[in-house]
Amino acid sequence: MDELGRIKTFISVVKAGSFSAAARHQSSVSSVVRQVNSLEEELGVRLLNRSTRSLSLTDAGRLFYDRVTVISDELATAASEVRSLKEEVRGPLKVTLRVTAGTTIVVPNLPKLLSRYPDLSLDIMLTDERRDIVGLVAHRHDHGHHDIAHSEPSERNMVTEISRPCEWL
Repeated sequence: MDELGRIKTFISVVKAGSFSAAARHQSSVSSVVRQVNSLEEELGVRLLNRSTRSLSLTDAGRLFYDRVTVISDELATAASEVRSLKEEVRGPLKVTLRVTAGTTIVVPNLPKLLSRYPDLSLDIMLTDERRDIVGLVAHRHDHGHHDIAHSEPSERNMVTEISRPCEWL
């Protein structure tokens, strides 16, 4: 196992309080013991005091544990932050459009969109009915409904809101 894996195993042993408790979350007790022994050999110091009934950190073990837990937590945070940057398009999307925009722009592109984002479910309403855009945006915020409507530019209180830039395929 690599060094980072051995360090994570060491952290698990300390948090769990025993090799057997740490092994319940990872693998066998002998594997966990081997990993910690290997880490101690690599560092050239004993990290844990072992007895048949207890396990405790040595001074070197305490210093090492304190430092590597911070680093391990930072690595987990960094990985989580990077994963969150991955744009996943999924879930329900409700859209209200003018008939012309829907039939000429959106509907012809739906097969490509849905093949690219198979976890996206669409509820599209096509209408030429005049809509209160401000009311639609408020409704969206209250009920998670995403409406896109066209209206005359001269209408008062017209609001255009884009929550995330979208690029047609």
